Amino acid sequence: MQSTVALAAGALLVLAACGGGDARAAGPTVRDSAGIRIVQNEAPAWKKGQAWRVAAEPVTDVGVAEGDANQQFARVSDAVRLSDGTLMVADGQVNELRAFDAQGRYLRSIGRSGGGPGEFGGLEQLHLLPGDTVAAFDYLGRRLSFFTPAGTFVRSVTLEPVDGTLRPRPLGVFADGSMVVAPLFNPIFRNSPRPTRDTVALALYSAAGRQSASLGRVPGREMVTLVSGGGADRMAVRDARPFGLATFFAVHGSRLLVGENARYELVERRPDGAVVRLVRRSGDPQAVTKRDREAYLERRRGRAGDGASRGAEERLLKSLSFPEHKPYFAGLRLDAEGNAWVERHPAPGADTPWDVFDAEGRLLGTVTTPAGLRVTQIGPDFIVGVWTDELDVPHVRVHRIQKPAAR
Repeated sequence: MQSTVALAAGALLVLAACGGGDARAAGPTVRDSAGIRIVQNEAPAWKKGQAWRVAAEPVTDVGVAEGDANQQFARVSDAVRLSDGTLMVADGQVNELRAFDAQGRYLRSIGRSGGGPGEFGGLEQLHLLPGDTVAAFDYLGRRLSFFTPAGTFVRSVTLEPVDGTLRPRPLGVFADGSMVVAPLFNPIFRNSPRPTRDTVALALYSAAGRQSASLGRVPGREMVTLVSGGGADRMAVRDARPFGLATFFAVHGSRLLVGENARYELVERRPDGAVVRLVRRSGDPQAVTKRDREAYLERRRGRAGDGASRGAEERLLKSLSFPEHKPYFAGLRLDAEGNAWVERHPAPGADTPWDVFDAEGRLLGTVTTPAGLRVTQIGPDFIVGVWTDELDVPHVRVHRIQKPAAR
């Protein structure tokens, strides 16, 4: 699962942003600097007829407003597809995993609310490990619970607090069970109607849930916080700045990718934290348009609650400031074959563009995913995501990735 907790690669943040390049260049420029490979991309490698395409219609669609209760979701927090096509869906509101076959037929439910083995207090993330083992993270219990592909509970690991005090959240789990961890959230609420970026402690954890090394404090996501009232009536509302700065992570196998979106640069690290590759792409950031601003505000108001929560939401929206330009990207994932997918900002209502880089950092080209699909997994030939229909009913969908045969 992808997380948008802030991270940067320490001193690597001082590297200059990519400037505009010659789009006619035939391929990346590769050089080494102090043992780090630097890959500078000017143009995509795919030629006509080589580009991948994500099918507009899903091959599996799970989710209904009425009818089978097993197909009704309250809040889909994550979803992954196993190698045999089984779809595992985490419902974070009812604290339950549900399994469906490749055709979307219900198979079984796994877990429930509680603090016992295989139970959850706050089911948030799913991590798919070798052998189709599924690790489900309970943020309230600070536990990773491991299940077989058939849904049998195997064991659980309780994560230590980050730096001994902060509630942990795994950003990704390596194949050997070790993980990259950051605090779940900043527990201190300071009134800051102007965007601010806190620093975040980043750590490496062992498979036993122990903090094994610190990666230092790094910049966080650009946030806006409003605090009002006092005593029992004190209320704090915090949210990310629209089109704000953030850092994204992707973990797969033994690789960690980190991207700070103030520049178009990906930093690849080994599980021990050592930097091995920098991947860059030339280009200029896109402007934030009036249509972007209007669409953002409309979307936010459409999901506001009632009463005090609606009033707090309106105060927050009135305080928001939009940047002049969008950051270079809005998300980051590693697929099952080691390709990096960098999510770009879509136009309102349009499909989402993703830049795809191979495992060596070469820009292959751009692929689009259906509008409104929140991608949770990218496999060798499929994408899993969550899509909400016009009735606000969540669906979990699987779309095929169509790849032309190599020439």
